[in-house]
Amino acid sequence: MCEQTFRLLVPCGHSTPYRIEGAVGATPDVGLLRLQERCWRSTLPPFLNSLVFNFVEIPPYTTVRVQNFFHLGEFFVVSDSMKEFLEARAGCEFDTAQIRTEHPEREQTEQYWAMKIRTRIDCVEPARSFARYPSWSSEPPRPFGEIALDVKLADDVAPYFANKDPKSYYAYPSSGIQRVSMNFSSVPSGVKLFEPMYWPQYLVIEEHFAEELERQCAGGTPGYCFWTLGFDDVSNEFSKTMQALR
Repeated sequence: MCEQTFRLLVPCGHSTPYRIEGAVGATPDVGLLRLQERCWRSTLPPFLNSLVFNFVEIPPYTTVRVQNFFHLGEFFVVSDSMKEFLEARAGCEFDTAQIRTEHPEREQTEQYWAMKIRTRIDCVEPARSFARYPSWSSEPPRPFGEIALDVKLADDVAPYFANKDPKSYYAYPSSGIQRVSMNFSSVPSGVKLFEPMYWPQYLVIEEHFAEELERQCAGGTPGYCFWTLGFDDVSNEFSKTMQALR
């Protein structure tokens, strides 16, 4: 497949109508090392069964918007029917777990699920992909390989975040992204959705499947369930989409 058939898949940059409550676990404190990134889990959160996903009222009309697809960044929260669609059509593997939901008016909804993509493909070309680091820097963009996050992990977080070896986390930058070069020759036929190896902040989706997924999304405003971006001037395109959909 050629590069033009794929897009980056990201959460909508505007707030979406949900609230999560419950006890959460530890994350690597990379800020302590003066690093301008965060770490992303390689698994579903181990504390998922302690969380409650709340649908919320949207002012000023006290409307409750029950979407069937939410992109939370590290994983999706989807209805039972959307789960079946993704498993049948995405061509990738998922980790799935039931997630508890609450409706403010106690209405019954479908069972909802957390879904995290397990299919990871080594397709980013770090020497030919560039970002400003930090994102506000006036210096020329630098290759991903020079500014990747590479940290050792403590025992309590390593099982959930390690992606380079059992005790290490490695990731390309998430902000200030300029041109990203991808080699899609390693993408198996039929895979329409996956996570790029060492770039968990972004997903990759086949463009026609993105359109199909958009048509399946219900309960929300069209264009606000997720966004897709090209591979040129990524961060600037995200900002322009934010402004266009205000």
